[in-house]
Amino acid sequence: MKHLMLRKNKKPNICSRKGGAVTLFFCLIIGVVCSLLLICFESAAERSDETEMIRAGQAAAEVSLAAYDLDLLENFGIWGLDNKRITTDAFYALANTRLQAADVYIESAGNVFDQDYLLNQITSFMQVRAPAGWINRFAAELRTAGESVGGIHQENRSISSSGQPKNIFQNEIPDIDEIMDFQMQMQEQMYKLIPYNLAISSVREGLKWILSPIIKPLEEFSEDLFEEFVTNIFDDCLPVYPEDFGLETSIVASGTVPDFLNPAVIADLSAAVDSLIKPAANLEWQKLLLMEYCISCFPARITSYNFDASEQIKLKSPSGEAHDSLVYLQNSNDDLKTEEKAKRVNELEKIITNEDDGEIAVKRIEGNILMLRSIIRMLETITDQSRLEEYRPAAGMLSACITAASAGSVYIDTETLVWILAVADAVRMGVQDTEDLVSGKRVALWTYHDQSTIELVYHDYLRMFLLAVPQDELLESIGKQIRNLLPGEYASAVAVNMTWHGNSINITKGYRLYANNGDSSEQR
Repeated sequence: MKHLMLRKNKKPNICSRKGGAVTLFFCLIIGVVCSLLLICFESAAERSDETEMIRAGQAAAEVSLAAYDLDLLENFGIWGLDNKRITTDAFYALANTRLQAADVYIESAGNVFDQDYLLNQITSFMQVRAPAGWINRFAAELRTAGESVGGIHQENRSISSSGQPKNIFQNEIPDIDEIMDFQMQMQEQMYKLIPYNLAISSVREGLKWILSPIIKPLEEFSEDLFEEFVTNIFDDCLPVYPEDFGLETSIVASGTVPDFLNPAVIADLSAAVDSLIKPAANLEWQKLLLMEYCISCFPARITSYNFDASEQIKLKSPSGEAHDSLVYLQNSNDDLKTEEKAKRVNELEKIITNEDDGEIAVKRIEGNILMLRSIIRMLETITDQSRLEEYRPAAGMLSACITAASAGSVYIDTETLVWILAVADAVRMGVQDTEDLVSGKRVALWTYHDQSTIELVYHDYLRMFLLAVPQDELLESIGKQIRNLLPGEYASAVAVNMTWHGNSINITKGYRLYANNGDSSEQR
């Protein structure tokens, strides 16, 4: 009984009841928590796989772009990738085990011969090379002019009757006749040095005097601007001024050295370098660069000039190869007549005329040069009245002969015959000029009173024809000629398409340094 009363008086254990409730609660939510954790782990793994897939896709695109065609770059300055070399090997080499089952496809995303891309490539390639070539040509012409002036001064010496130079002051008392002859010869040579005549010189001096109030301030402003520009270059890019170079006691305090550890300075230097190779925006400048690109990269009928025994000019490609080594010359000892050399014969003429046959292209160029030279010769005759008068006696005799032969039934005015003879003579001289040009000789652009100041060669006339070709047609001809030498399809960018667990990621990469298509990625 007592035992039963003790059990009846014993209070219930509340903690045991609460402990069971907590245990039951944790048993109910542990599945939910584990499910959430598994979802988080799965999501993190998926995000990691996506990041790994993007990294592997970018690497695959960059590895493919790194396999650019060397012949296309070295010979023509164009960044392009042969479509056959596009591969996904880099993706599977870098991807983890789970991504080996991903569906990856890489393809071309741009054509090298697209006109916009091709224009950007060419202008970037010639941005520095073309001005350097012009400076070199100008310096060569100055040297040639200096040699010509030196030769004229050499001729100004007194010449004896035997043709040998003679010093008129070799005797103690020179003969008065020798002094007069020497004076007349000096005057004659001085008149030869005058480019046209005294009237033109007077007009120039008058215009210079009239425009001096405008020209002089402009000259002073240009000098100040150029001096400031050069000074800024020295201050920004040189550690010391040029006059401080080589002085042991000089203090390196003037000027500033670029801080190569400062990102802002590196960005400025990179922008300065990029400005030299960025595509030209001006249309006229683009056309000039295209012109020089064609002259430089594609051999023409004439590949070198031999003006005399001491002066030989060989045209070279951007890769440094001489043009005469790129083509097969029939009049040379070249035994290596390969298919590629046969294709490159008369290449520049084919680009200008958009002809596939080199012989037909050469004939068309010769016809254009003949027409242009005949027009120039005719203009020379029209502007020189004395030359027109030279045809008048022959025109009068020819008119009389025609009248006599036709018994008076046919009469041609003398003035008409003068112009007919002038045109015929202009065409004759144009034919001679054309023959000289295609044989590699210099021909005066304009002759006045048997004097000329500017001489042009065959390639200078090709430059004129290149400027006359529309830009779209010129780019099309350039692309066609490159494809003729390097058959195949070339890509300017690649696109990587990756699919994994229903997610699709697209990455596009190209040669962005020279093109407008940069990197891009899209995820769906």
